Amino acid sequence: MRVTADIDAEAASAFLDSFLTALHDLFFQITIIGLRFQANDTDVSIAVPWGGDPTYGGSAGVAYQTAQYLDFIGRSSDGRRVRAGVFGCTFSEQGDNFRVTPAEQAAVGAALAVLNSDSDYFKSISSFSTVWKNYANCGQNAYWRNKVR
Repeated sequence: MRVTADIDAEAASAFLDSFLTALHDLFFQITIIGLRFQANDTDVSIAVPWGGDPTYGGSAGVAYQTAQYLDFIGRSSDGRRVRAGVFGCTFSEQGDNFRVTPAEQAAVGAALAVLNSDSDYFKSISSFSTVWKNYANCGQNAYWRNKVR
């Protein structure tokens, strides 16, 4: 997650916690084991305390379910693509188009509300604010699916 220069690790952790909490009902149990933070204009990230819940979601899934994802997609005003993705979702498709709208899953709407609530978080690589699509893509990530095999 790219943020503006005045956002510290504690604020970034709190915002990410809000995002994960909004999606809580769509996860198998996931556990946060750490957070790394890299200040703007530096080359090194450091381990910092995670300020959110240690776990999110419901029951533990099986190995193949770790590859199931939700991707929130947006664009900055200069056309750069931004993505916020999470793994370990309870489903890998929704309907026939591999997209989930807020009407289909309220948690997607809640997560989009968090993403849209503050433009200082999830900036593009060129530091512009993100305009988010009103859906999340879903499916199974091929890389992680193959790692399970």
